[in-house]
Amino acid sequence: MKYSMLKEKIKKHIPHWVLFNFEKLRIKQRNSQKKQEKIYNKWIRQGKPVPPPHIVKQKVIEEFKKKFDIKTLIETGTFLGDMVYSQKSNFQKIISIELDCTFAGDASNKFKKYENTLLSGY
Repeated sequence: MKYSMLKEKIKKHIPHWVLFNFEKLRIKQRNSQKKQEKIYNKWIRQGKPVPPPHIVKQKVIEEFKKKFDIKTLIETGTFLGDMVYSQKSNFQKIISIELDCTFAGDASNKFKKYENTLLSGY
């Protein structure tokens, strides 16, 4: 079902401010996706310099997931959790290992609402 059709069906039951904020979030997400694509295209135009931007790593993981039907992502070096966040809906389970206690604690708090993520730290 298209977003516009869904919006019409539910707007009778949901306050206007909720729909307004949802629309702002959709626009922000779309802009973020466009920004990531610009970063990716710029990296390609520059001859793929090292190190690649984060979006390249995300695309590689997504390609491997599809090609090999991978259900679990295991990552070392959680840091701020960018990869966990970008892949949280793509895998049945994500295990991320971070040795720094501060980063591990921050990431655990950030992703505790996602049942498919397991973050480990020391």
